[in-house]
Amino acid sequence: MIKQNIITKESIKDKLNISEKTKKVLIGGAIVAGIVGGAVVLYRFHCTKVNELATELVRVTRENARLVAENSELLAEKYDLEREIVRLTNLCFEKDEWLLELSSDALRHGSPLGAKHLADWRWYNVA
Repeated sequence: MIKQNIITKESIKDKLNISEKTKKVLIGGAIVAGIVGGAVVLYRFHCTKVNELATELVRVTRENARLVAENSELLAEKYDLEREIVRLTNLCFEKDEWLLELSSDALRHGSPLGAKHLADWRWYNVA
């Protein structure tokens, strides 16, 4: 006759012969393993997040450097344009002086065109 191996709680206890102290140690070990496993998962998550933030920091730093350089160029262009505005304003004043002098001289010599230019100049400067 063939002997069958029937597994029961008693047969397992007999074969393993686990004491209550050993059970507590095994349960404690399982709890510690679970906590360590959770800590490892959190650590990996935080490392990934730190790496993402470091990559973003590098990108933003490069963008900032590009914007600073662009700002410097724009400020230089603005300065040049302001100087050009001053030069053109001075040129307009010089032109007005020449026009007034020429128109006055033409009016003194009886030219109606001189009177017209003086009247136009007054009208544009008053308005």
